[in-house]
Amino acid sequence: MGEPRNALRLLRAFIWVVRRLPASWARALGAGMGYVAFYTYRVRRPLVLRNLRAAYAGEKSEADIWKLARANMVHMGISMIETLRIQNLTADHVHGHDRIHGIENLKGALDKGKGVIAISGHLGSFDRLCVVCALLGYDVSVLAKDIKKEWMQQFWREMHGSKGVKLLSTKKVTFQILRALKRNSIVGMVIDQHMPGDMGIPVQFFGRPARTMKGVALLAARTGAPVVPVYTYREGGVHHYVVGEEIPLIETGSTEESLRVNTQRYTAWLEARIREHPEQWFWVHDRWKEAEQR
Repeated sequence: MGEPRNALRLLRAFIWVVRRLPASWARALGAGMGYVAFYTYRVRRPLVLRNLRAAYAGEKSEADIWKLARANMVHMGISMIETLRIQNLTADHVHGHDRIHGIENLKGALDKGKGVIAISGHLGSFDRLCVVCALLGYDVSVLAKDIKKEWMQQFWREMHGSKGVKLLSTKKVTFQILRALKRNSIVGMVIDQHMPGDMGIPVQFFGRPARTMKGVALLAARTGAPVVPVYTYREGGVHHYVVGEEIPLIETGSTEESLRVNTQRYTAWLEARIREHPEQWFWVHDRWKEAEQR
């Protein structure tokens, strides 16, 4: 018990300091941490480089790949600090400093009264995107993988909950999602993580097969809830929050084929967004695990 308690105290102390820094200083701190980590924390760097080489084979030189990998680690450092400063975020700041695009797409989807399945990926400062939706007055629930360390899981839930974001546990998750959609809420689901076994279906992602969550297509078919893509990216010190147009469900007559076709469409949308801001995606994740094992 002593070790988790001490770790939590240190984390809270670090957050206390980070929250009181001017925004520009906080970004500089995050960028510096990411830059140093690129050269010193080499456990994940080979994976980042391998993912980038495979994704941009024939498109980028080796020098460009290394430059992009370094920029990605800098982004990760900034994003981490921004996440720890989430409690500083207010609706006034979002309206006065950041940019929101396509909010009419979200309003139109909610007008159907069936809830909204908001798909996204770990692009930009994803946790800020969830909080911004809640700050704008929407009922937001996000499917989140449980963190193994219980003290960290509790802290993570408290941090998001304080800003109005409900994190759905992976236990009995279908019931939680259906209940949220029934009350016409937004349910956020990230579609850029490796999904093994029956939970995933292989689709093309950057030209390679990647097992992807098929739950979005299943839920859309079952509930009639519209699927709306959302994402965020950072440009200088300004965050852009973008709501895309609904991606209509396609019925092929075959359940398995419908799942594959729709999941591929969701994934193609995400790939296009990542290509616009490649330095801000989560290249540190082993996304093409099964493809590399063959």
